[in-house]
Amino acid sequence: MSPISHLQRKRDALEREYDLLSEKIERLRADHAIEPGAAVRFQLEQQIEQAESERDAVERQIEALEEKLERQAPEEGALPEYVERSASAWLIYSLLAVAALVTLLELVGVLSKGLRFLGEFATNPGAVLGAVLALTALTGFASGYVLLMKQKDTHPWWRRPPAYGARDRVLARVVLIANVTVTLILVLGILRYDVVHAQPVVEGQLGVAVAQFGEGVEIEDSARGRELSAFVARNLRREIDLLPGLAGNVTIISAPLVKDEEEAQRVARENGVALVIWGWVLPGEDTFVPSFTFVEPPDVEVGWGEVPGWYEVEISGDGTLELSQTVARRTSGLIEYIVGLIYLDQDDYERAAVEFQRAIALTEEAQPGIVTDHEMRSLMRSLAIYHLVLGRTLAAQGKPDQARAEYESAQECDPEYGPTYVGFGNIDYSERRCQQALQWYEKAVELVPRTKKAAAFYARGNAYFCLEQYEAAAADYRLAIENAAPDDRSLALYHLVLGIILCRLNRSSEGIEHISQAQRLAGSDSSLQEAALKEVENCRPGPTAISPSPTPALSPTAVLSLTPPPPAPASAPSTTLFPTAVLSSTPTSTPTLFPTRLPTATPSPTPFPTPLPHEPPSFPTQPKPP
Repeated sequence: MSPISHLQRKRDALEREYDLLSEKIERLRADHAIEPGAAVRFQLEQQIEQAESERDAVERQIEALEEKLERQAPEEGALPEYVERSASAWLIYSLLAVAALVTLLELVGVLSKGLRFLGEFATNPGAVLGAVLALTALTGFASGYVLLMKQKDTHPWWRRPPAYGARDRVLARVVLIANVTVTLILVLGILRYDVVHAQPVVEGQLGVAVAQFGEGVEIEDSARGRELSAFVARNLRREIDLLPGLAGNVTIISAPLVKDEEEAQRVARENGVALVIWGWVLPGEDTFVPSFTFVEPPDVEVGWGEVPGWYEVEISGDGTLELSQTVARRTSGLIEYIVGLIYLDQDDYERAAVEFQRAIALTEEAQPGIVTDHEMRSLMRSLAIYHLVLGRTLAAQGKPDQARAEYESAQECDPEYGPTYVGFGNIDYSERRCQQALQWYEKAVELVPRTKKAAAFYARGNAYFCLEQYEAAAADYRLAIENAAPDDRSLALYHLVLGIILCRLNRSSEGIEHISQAQRLAGSDSSLQEAALKEVENCRPGPTAISPSPTPALSPTAVLSLTPPPPAPASAPSTTLFPTAVLSSTPTSTPTLFPTRLPTATPSPTPFPTPLPHEPPSFPTQPKPP
């Protein structure tokens, strides 16, 4: 027991004795007042004097004890002797000091940068959340110990005096309240970033990576870029979860800083994603300049080309949250379009058409917010692309009237977009209106850029062939070959049709040379290989009358791998976005992320060459704004 407690107990005992003596004196005085006998009155007076003497002695002892208690009592804010000398007290003081320092640093960071303070740690928010909660637990323990610890005493715990002084308890309260406040702000911010930052691409889904954004044209590492990219990833997940065509079919992951196209390609390969979103924020402004890199997955031929120009126009918003939401909404439309192309590659025209329609709707929703002419032109070009590819999908389903309506919508959106006129020409060509088809194709040849003219020349050549203008057809097929890229998958077809025309024009040696070149370029395409073999046999030196139609083997609808054939009636629809492709009834051994491309069947006879009715659109490169 401490000396102070001992003195307090002794004082309490003397106070009780003092009270008893006072009661005794009161009773004796009352008896003395009513006693008639002199002798008894004398005895009572002596007893009163003795009791008063004893009471005075007790009172002096009480005063002496109170003086001792005043001298030995600790000063305000001081600790009891047993606390001052304990190692646990020094440990608690150290923990409280660390908690106060950390809380001060967090408070300064939040006050100076707001939630952007979290951008410093956005690459691993899970670790940040764990560290913040651990520091809060440490602060709570130290502060709670100081506030709740009591002195050792015989009284019940709730009646004991505090073990720590008033100043220590005030400091503990301030540190605890400040730490809990800052922690709540940071935890809410981390939850907005999304704790699940690094997750693998789910098998059977399209992977999209949101890379860390840079700052300035040099794409420097910055907290603003990290903050915006984290918010974009979070909002993009939310957007996709709300879109029925994408929910469950797309995985969004985060990636490190990307500065150029080469790094984006590497990130896509390393993470198994098809689309990488990267770019940079303007210094001191809530403006983002996006870039998109598409990596065609294995065994999937979506005919991507360049990204529609509208998606790479700079985006502005009022604050990070609004800017990230705008980027996410715009990107979700692009992802709908990519998923539609993949369905188109799988010959699933119904779902492809639905995805293209959703891409159109999402893009049109952004139209009221456009403020600059450049952005409006870019948006209308993107809408023209979407309407065009939707029209080609409808044409593949045997719906020429609906396809023509989509082409007309594409023409209204952007009259200068050349591939739209190829679509018009394809409809007229399929209905044997060859002269009208020729006019559309000539318009397309005028408008498409040189790097994209090969398909337009090929289509115009088919129109000339339909009109029996064979020399003009051969000239256009040559132009298609000259303008095609070395890796163009249609190059073998161009050589084949040119060889057939030359053979019909009695130029057999030259024709056989082009047919042989088609065989070399066809590779594993069995349809083209078979057609080329038959044409080599048919192409003999000597006079040959021109035929209005080539051999039945020449059907671009089947021999060109980019042009999907009609879906087989017996095949069941796929339940996943990327099912494993099968040939007839022979199943593949294990499911794969994307379908395996297999050779198409032998084509059915056609009276004359068909253009590429379902060729994916070509996207002219749009200049970025200064």
